[in-house]
Formats: sequence, C-alpha cells, structure tokens
Amino acid sequence: MSGPRILITRTQPGAARTALKVKDAGYTPMMSPVSSVAITGVQPHLDGVSDLAFTSANGVRAFAVMTEMGRDLPVHCVGSVTAETAASAGFTHVHSADGDISDLLAEIIAAKPEGVVLHGRGADQAGDLTGSLRSAGFKANDCILYCAEQVDGLTQNARDCLTKGCLDGVMIHSEKGAIRFLRLVADAGLSAYIDRLVFVSISRAAGSPLADAGLLNLHVAKRPDDLSMLMTLKEVLPVD
Repeated sequence: MSGPRILITRTQPGAARTALKVKDAGYTPMMSPVSSVAITGVQPHLDGVSDLAFTSANGVRAFAVMTEMGRDLPVHCVGSVTAETAASAGFTHVHSADGDISDLLAEIIAAKPEGVVLHGRGADQAGDLTGSLRSAGFKANDCILYCAEQVDGLTQNARDCLTKGCLDGVMIHSEKGAIRFLRLVADAGLSAYIDRLVFVSISRAAGSPLADAGLLNLHVAKRPDDLSMLMTLKEVLPVD
C-alpha cells in the first residue's frame, strides 16, 4: 500500500533528491517543480577574492560551468547539500554552516577572511549576505550566476491529483517557490483544491506566502533542510 502522496515543488535536480528521501520515508512522491534554472553567463572575477560563499547548490554548479578557477579557495556553504556539490565540483577547502543564511554569515565571520568574499548567487536570492558582511567590516561582492524562472504550469499529474483529491501534502523549499506554487495553482483554476492539503515549509519565510493566503494547515521545519522537513511531515501526516 502506498503512503500519502506528497508534491515536491523545488527546482531540479534538488526535486529528484528530495523525492528519493520522501519515498524512503514511506510516502509517495510527485514532482512538479515550479521553476527552472538558467545560467546567466556572467563570468566570476576573482581578483582580490580570498573566499567564496554559496547559498545554493545551483550557485556552485553555475560557478563551476563558468570558470575552472578558484578551486583552491576556501568555500563557505549554507548547508550540507551545497557543500557536497562544491566538493564534487572540485573545490578542496569546503565548509558547511549546516543552517540558513544567518548561520552562514556567522561561519564566514568566524573564519575572518582577509580578502574579498565573493557570493555566487541567484538573481532572486533571499537575504543579503554581501551587505551583512560589509556591515560586519569585511570586503564582499556578489555575482549573479543564475536565475530561476517560473515554469509554464504544474504537471498534468499534479493537476489531476489536485482535482481528484488524491494529493495529501506539499513541500515548499523557498519563499519564491511558495509564491510561484500559489500562482500556478491559481492560473490552473485549482485554488479551491489546496485548502485541505498539509504544507511543510523549509523555513518560516518560505511558508509566509502560504500563511498570507490563508492556508491554515502549514507547518515549518525546525531546521532548514530536507531531514527536518521529513521529520515534520511524519509528525503531521504519519505513514500508516
């Protein structure tokens, strides 16, 4: 017997990784990414750069596509997935903050970088790591390496599940992802079908558009990672 059906909205390839974890936990995953990633083609300039910072695995992948330089620089990553991506891309000095952007900021400050910290990020990155580092007295710049663009619509399977009432929960990995999910649902004329669903967001900020939309069955993970999201999902939507 299959477990509760969970919609995963994050961008690929992260959606596939989350789907495997959801399946291993006894649920039935369904992927319908609400955005796709496009590399901007901006070339990172490393003059004076002593450290790199990444707040997503997409940033690491885009950096690695654009240049082969900087693999020996200290790399500060927001979490374990980003750090694993950096290590796989050939970076040799990788550090993980194992948290959110505030944890990453604290990790970089503790490292006391002597040169410029270059933040490789997306166009709509939440938070201002560069500004926070400058306010703390460090040199910092950012480089927009990729942009996430809303897809044309939810997958047909997702739309069918919503209308038939066979979807049980939704995992939301970012504030932009929540906004895009709500927009795609509205565009498909399916807003009336999501009130009954269980929503698990990776952070309070990620869940805020859902709360603003009046969705009451919203639960926030204690830590901003898939493991904590799954633990929350098990608490509010147990597998029989």
